[in-house]
Parts: sequence; structure tokens; C-alpha cells
Amino acid sequence: MTHAGAPRQPRRGAAQPVARESAGGGRTASERAISRPPCAAAVNGRARALTRERARGQRARRRLRRATSSRSPGYLLNASAHASASAGSRQSRSALCHAIAQHASRTVDAGPTATDQRRVVHPLKASRPYSVACAAVTVKPVLILSWNLFHGRSLPPTRHALLRQFAAQLAEWRWDVALLQEAPPWWPAELARAAGAERRRALTSRNALPALRRALAERDPELIKSNGGGCNAILARRPIAEHATLRLRTWPERRVAQLARLRDGTCVVNFHASTRAALAEHELRRLWQRALDWAGGDPLILGGDLNLRAPRAPDAAAHVARCHVDHVFVRGLAPVGQAEALQRRVALDGRSVELSDHAPLRVRVGDVGSTPAPSSEGEA
Repeated sequence: MTHAGAPRQPRRGAAQPVARESAGGGRTASERAISRPPCAAAVNGRARALTRERARGQRARRRLRRATSSRSPGYLLNASAHASASAGSRQSRSALCHAIAQHASRTVDAGPTATDQRRVVHPLKASRPYSVACAAVTVKPVLILSWNLFHGRSLPPTRHALLRQFAAQLAEWRWDVALLQEAPPWWPAELARAAGAERRRALTSRNALPALRRALAERDPELIKSNGGGCNAILARRPIAEHATLRLRTWPERRVAQLARLRDGTCVVNFHASTRAALAEHELRRLWQRALDWAGGDPLILGGDLNLRAPRAPDAAAHVARCHVDHVFVRGLAPVGQAEALQRRVALDGRSVELSDHAPLRVRVGDVGSTPAPSSEGEA
């Protein structure tokens, strides 16, 4: 027995309690902090910071991969700037920006050509990477063809589907990029296959119940005429790196522009404007604003059926080809040789007909100051 008030003795073999240390415990504050396990909030905060840093590096690497696979040399410089600035310190970003600015100044001051006047935007502040080195890039001449296909019909009218005839003509002619308007929606794939080209399509108007419209149009194109459906299409015998569409009107008819960027950086715009002159002028003004912003400092080609005899364009753009209401404009390029309207007459059922009510318009454009090519008179 134990006396009341006496401390109880632990049983033999029981675990002995560990004496608590005093507030000081004989250790410094840093030693106590090291021995203390981290709280959950601190661990989660460090994990989130590590995840953000890892995601930032992945985004930078993706930008570089996209740049090296499909962009112009000017874009590569900016993409590398974005990637390095995302992953580096503030000091490395500053040094990189200084190096890029020096490169841009050397490029812009290279010579007194028209391309030298393209403005340079700081690559880390631009809403879209801008080609600071575009003045040093030589653009290979581009042979542009613009053609309104008249919904696959002919003059005089025929009662036959003419896909094979249109495809044969496009496959025979020489061109690098074809801007097509009023094409039946199911045609671009076949036209591109026959011509050995890539294709991009943008539906316009009268495309509800496509299967029914196609069945009627293939049976008799003159029976349904433009109600067979329509689209704009870009065919390219050079790689297309980027494509976008811009809707400029919904009523009374849907009007859509196509914007494509070739792998060498050349930007191409295809458009079919409204038939009323006031609407067409308004659409073209909006299109020029958007196209110039989208192209940035890269060369720009804008063409198609504008439904205007004398369309207006910005001062920086040059009017290089026209045939009635079909036009081709360029910015940062110049015509190489003369524009021409191609022959589109074919024999069908023992008589001669013209494919479409528009003549195909073709022109070659290249860098400002390019030597004109020999005359292409008679050339297909």
C-alpha cells in the first residue's frame, strides 16, 4: 500500500514517460524549427509553386515546338524570347530583350527598302508575336489565282454537273495559291485532290439541308442554281501553317472571309463581298482592318470577288490585278510581270461553253524590287 498523497510509482516493465523540455530546452530557435515537421499549408504552397513553374516551362517548350515546325524566321526569334523569358530570371529577361532589340535595329537599318519601314514591337509586350526579322527574310514569289466558280455552272447554261471540268482546268493551270468563291461546299476536297494542293474551306450562305441541295445540284445545276449552297476555299500548293475565318455579315446573306498564313510567313485573304455596293464597301473596310492586324509585319495578299469596280484600299496596299469585280491587292509585295485573265472555254456535248461567269484572274507577286519574270503570254 502507498500512503495518500505519495507519488504513484510506475509498474515494472511499463513505458517510462519522457520528461518535457523546458521552453528553452537547451536548443536554439533554428534547431527547434528544423526538428519541427512542416505544416500542411507550407507543403501545399511549395507544391503549388512547383506545379506553376513546371507548367510555365511546358508552355514555353510548346511555343518553341510550334515555332520550329510551322513559322517564319522572324517568329522563331520571338518565340524563343517568349520561352526564355517565361523560364528565366528578371536579369536574363532583360538581357534577352536587349539582344533582340539590337538584332531588330540591325535588321531595320539594313537598307533603304520599303520593307525596312515595318514597325517593330517589343516581343514580350506584343499581343501577337511580331516578325522583328521579317525585313531580312526573302519571300519566294507567289503565283496567285482568283476565281469565282459561279456555283459550278457555265455560260451558256448546261444541264450537267461540271465538277470534273472545273477540276481539270485547275489541275492544268500553274498557280501556287488559288482563291475560290461561290464554290459548291462539297467541291474543295475534289478540286484540291485533282490539283495536288492543300485546302481550307469556309461555308457562306444557303447551306441548310446540304444532302438535299447537293442531290439536286448534281442532277441539274441550273435547276437549283445558287441554292445548291456555297463556300469560299483556299487551295495551296505550298504548306499552310495557319487558317482563320472572319464573319463580316449575317443578313441579308452570310459573308465570310478566309485568312491563311503560309509556312514562309506570307498571309493570304480570300473574300466574296455582298452584291450591294454600300454593303461591300463596309465589309471591305472592316476586312482590311482585321487583315492588317492579323498579318502583322508579314507580307499580305488580299483577293477575291469584291463586287466593286473600284474598291478602296489602305495607302500601304498596292492594287496589282483586276478583272471587272475581281481584284488582288498586296502589302509588302510587288507584282512580278503582268496580270492576266485565263481562258476557261471547254467543249461539252459538241458545243463550246465557258466555265463560270467570271474569268480566272492570275498574277505573280514577290518581294519589292524583284526582277520581273519573263512574259507569261500563252502560258497555262
